[in-house]
Amino acid sequence: MWLVFLGFHLVGITGYNLLLRRSLLQKADPLTLATLMQTAVAVPLIFVMAFKPINLAAYDAKTLIYASGAIALAVVFNITSVKALQYLEASVYSVLFNLRIIITTILGIIFVGEKLIPLQILGGLLIFLAVVSVRQKGSRQLTTLGLRWGIAAAIVISFLAAIEKILIRDVGYMQYAPLVMITSALVMWAMLAFRQQRLELRSFATYEFSLMMVLRAVSAYGIQLALVVGTAVSLSVYISSLSVILIVLLGIVLLGERNYLKQKIIATGLATIGLTVILIAHSAH
Repeated sequence: MWLVFLGFHLVGITGYNLLLRRSLLQKADPLTLATLMQTAVAVPLIFVMAFKPINLAAYDAKTLIYASGAIALAVVFNITSVKALQYLEASVYSVLFNLRIIITTILGIIFVGEKLIPLQILGGLLIFLAVVSVRQKGSRQLTTLGLRWGIAAAIVISFLAAIEKILIRDVGYMQYAPLVMITSALVMWAMLAFRQQRLELRSFATYEFSLMMVLRAVSAYGIQLALVVGTAVSLSVYISSLSVILIVLLGIVLLGERNYLKQKIIATGLATIGLTVILIAHSAH
């Protein structure tokens, strides 16, 4: 069953990244897109709350601080990931986003006391080589801007994942997820409402945007359900990261991302090998 859930996740993460990039190429508003993506994750949890209401008594001062941090990080992640795809090709961003594996490993060593495995160093170096070798056509200034947003997204999701682990351990998934995900969506809608720009939602009322939101939800809940039924975190992260292969290939076919093709294929290969080495390192320990 976990393989089915991870399959759904892989389809979801690949599809919504490609559609998000295409929407941004068509000059869709980044903040509105980011808000819709978070809303897609939040809406199913509203129905879940009808059967499992949030119990704030499950939180103490410490976990409330963590929850507040998770809400802020969720908002920032949605914005940084969309901004990165505004300037980076989907294939380039998918390679860059694998930096989260290195950052998560470092956070685990610093804050959780996890042991550093030599194979993890090798895998991290291969992923880093993949990141520095990938290229795209266009203005160097815009590419640099995209790289900054992409690195920021990788850092933010790494910290968010670390806080999520603490909250799930201390208050449970059903208390953590609705509070954080729904509140994050509400914060983003408030940001849209109060910014000095007219909110135009009619342009987003299309089949493509609806499909994008469905794929975003499928991506999020596919991996979460896989973890619930017992999939190892290392395996779920590995399979999720393999979306880089699909995104690069489909980016070439659907988005015409054919420039620097050799470098992209090399970067994808290095990232895949690096991810596999890290998975082997986790499996051996």
